[in-house]
Amino acid sequence: MNRKIIPILAAGLLTGFVIPQASLADNANKPNAQVKSVQKSVQQEGRTAVSDIEETIIKEAASSLDHVIDAIKNLQKDDVKAAIKDIASATGDLEIVLAANPELSLAPIAVKPVVYDIYGDIASVNKTVKTVKSLIDDNRLQEARQILSGLASEINIQVTNIPLGTYPEALKYAAALLADGKKKSALDVLYNITDTLVITRTTIPLPVLRAEHMLALAKGLLETNNRNSSQQKELKALLDNARTQLKLASALGYGEESDYEPFYEEIDKLLKYAKSSKAKIGAFDEINLKIDRFLRKRFGY
Repeated sequence: MNRKIIPILAAGLLTGFVIPQASLADNANKPNAQVKSVQKSVQQEGRTAVSDIEETIIKEAASSLDHVIDAIKNLQKDDVKAAIKDIASATGDLEIVLAANPELSLAPIAVKPVVYDIYGDIASVNKTVKTVKSLIDDNRLQEARQILSGLASEINIQVTNIPLGTYPEALKYAAALLADGKKKSALDVLYNITDTLVITRTTIPLPVLRAEHMLALAKGLLETNNRNSSQQKELKALLDNARTQLKLASALGYGEESDYEPFYEEIDKLLKYAKSSKAKIGAFDEINLKIDRFLRKRFGY
């Protein structure tokens, strides 16, 4: 499942997942056997996705911003001479970036992955959505916002970028202001540089990812000839739970229900094949292709 990630522009090192767990009910469902069976592979795919983005980080761009921050600190201490050197260093790093990437508009400097997940079934999600809609109708927006923030099951990868269209001129302007003795104005420009970084965001819906990995396990079973009763039971459980994960993704708003209907149709076909213990090769090609297209179109993943 190798993919090239396309970050999505938004306003405004994964050593382990940060997972804020939210429960939709006191008796919310805990992960079942099929979910647990794919948890490690799903986490590994998330780590790989983050690593791929980390490889795009431009060290010189990050260093340039570090020098800007140093310049701010030195100006706060009235050390104008040191600040001028910092800005010169920031400009030098930036020239390296632009020379190597003349067409680049955003220079990535930092990656922050966060994972949100919930304990709850589809019925709990639907009930919570109704509650949120009712609160919105009553103009109780802040209460709705608090609840709505928990309706997420995703890997969210945020990348901080330097906007190369404005950053170089801002550095030159700050340097010119310092040369004219306008320390406060220069400081304002430098503050503005740090306030106008651009965030790109890639969102990967966990239920879809889990369904994809369940289907991968089911594929291995369906392509096994003369499956025993235990394997038959596991195959059906994987297909049923893949469908459940896709329905959960739909309930959480990761696309429209119409986006998921083709997946359900393909799973119905697979369940029919699974009734026989004979091996079936190539049966998963269509659903894998459809899920790949869906993730690419909706989430840039």
